[in-house]
Amino acid sequence: MTRQRTRTRPEGPTGFAKALAGGLFDTVTPAGYVYDECSDVVGNPTGDNPLFLSHSCGTRWRASGRIAGWWDTTNVASVVSVAGFANYTYTTMAPQVSRPSNNSLLAEGLAKTNPNRPAVDLPVALFEFREIPRLLKDWCDKLILKPSFVLGENLNDLPRAIASRHLEWEFGIKPFLKDLGTTINVVKNIEKNLEALRQLGMPGGSVRSGTVYKDAYEHSFIHGPNYASSLYQEGRQVWHRDAVERKSWVSTNWIPTAPLPVTVEDKTFLAFRMAYGLEFSLSTIWEAFPWSWLIDWFSNVGDLIGAYRNAVPVKFGNSCLMDYTVLTRNLHHVSFGPGSSLAIEMPRFLYEEKIRTPFGSLLPPTEFNIPFLNGNQVAILSSLLVLRGTNPLRN
Repeated sequence: MTRQRTRTRPEGPTGFAKALAGGLFDTVTPAGYVYDECSDVVGNPTGDNPLFLSHSCGTRWRASGRIAGWWDTTNVASVVSVAGFANYTYTTMAPQVSRPSNNSLLAEGLAKTNPNRPAVDLPVALFEFREIPRLLKDWCDKLILKPSFVLGENLNDLPRAIASRHLEWEFGIKPFLKDLGTTINVVKNIEKNLEALRQLGMPGGSVRSGTVYKDAYEHSFIHGPNYASSLYQEGRQVWHRDAVERKSWVSTNWIPTAPLPVTVEDKTFLAFRMAYGLEFSLSTIWEAFPWSWLIDWFSNVGDLIGAYRNAVPVKFGNSCLMDYTVLTRNLHHVSFGPGSSLAIEMPRFLYEEKIRTPFGSLLPPTEFNIPFLNGNQVAILSSLLVLRGTNPLRN
């Protein structure tokens, strides 16, 4: 049964100020508030239940300091920390333009949390390594024999030469250096998978989580100016910006479908195989396929294949997608005149939201879409178009 609950609670102390002449206290404004909203399920304590939880803050930043000749909020009383409140609540948040669908995020989460996911897919790395000696020889030959050709013999060849060097770095040198650095950490990689085997051997298997989406941005526009407090003769002003952070992760229960090794030697050998992808897997073939990386940009095929890696026979049980969003207010600029001082304490948050979406134990369907490409992906596609298209500087 679904249950809905709401409540409003105070947030922060009441503000006071003291007149410099006379020593009279003045209440500036009451404390802020937080509006809580919760939607959950009762009557299913052992199941995975949907959840929606939000906190909306009727925020007051807290200002303390001195207005020359008028008010002092720095040393009011030992029981009062700061004073001078101003109330500016949030309005809206920008939409999530780059977030994939829940279906795609679940598929990525299954691939990431699979205990068989290797630190380095060694068969694929060795397959791609065959290109590195040729690539290095080609670069050295050009540097020694034709230095000018590194960036093109003339202006007409410049775009194609730059595009070629970029792709060689992205798909040759950079992955090789990354895999090499990870491969040599043998002890760390084996210990990590020994721990994964220990968790799989526990009753009910292991619950593993993997981050599948992150987004953080600050509004380009600046709010303000707003008066620092509601005190009489207040002339100091505050400017601020709002920022949003979003994060999504998948939590999945993995259950072994065959007996796990018992002896230390067998466990260590299996952990080594898991760490370096030393098993016959469709995922290995897919990663070695020349254009699989491009297909994975526009579909979840690679993630669905990765969910079934099988150095250790396992199956995934119930999965949940978690979403977390927080909107905060950041101080940008403060102005105050001669003889005045001012310290601003911004609120903890303006809006906070947590959502849990259960998906059960079903494999998500195959999905093709047009995603929001990041800068690196756009650069790679641009390099491919330059190499396979007509050079606009020719003719």
